[in-house]
Amino acid sequence: MGVLLSADGDVRETCIYGDHTGRARIYFEDGDLLQGEVNRDGDIILGVLMEPSGYKYIGEFDQITAHGFGICTYPDNHQYIGHYINGKRQGLGMYLFPDGDSYVGEFKSGKSHGFGCYLTACGHYYYEG
Repeated sequence: MGVLLSADGDVRETCIYGDHTGRARIYFEDGDLLQGEVNRDGDIILGVLMEPSGYKYIGEFDQITAHGFGICTYPDNHQYIGHYINGKRQGLGMYLFPDGDSYVGEFKSGKSHGFGCYLTACGHYYYEG
């Protein structure tokens, strides 16, 4: 287990195995915690990001940014399941609202965009596209 303190106050703990892969845990100065599997370059590729606010992301990463498939739960109980590019919802995904409504479809730059369907909790649906 190694520990690295960065110039901006973040603390990184790593446990690297013989094949130069392993696990890492990063404690950010703002209270966020990122932990997961690291590749040969020491970058987290699959893990969990948790913030004190209640925000939680489980999925794929590119270094410390959500990138690939993931599941995100927001403090207000909204949830997104789908693809991310550079930390933004991008591609196919499903957004679930606390009241039971949902949107399934395409996302671009973090917002619903393109083909998709909005389904209300009472069974009504609206097509977008």
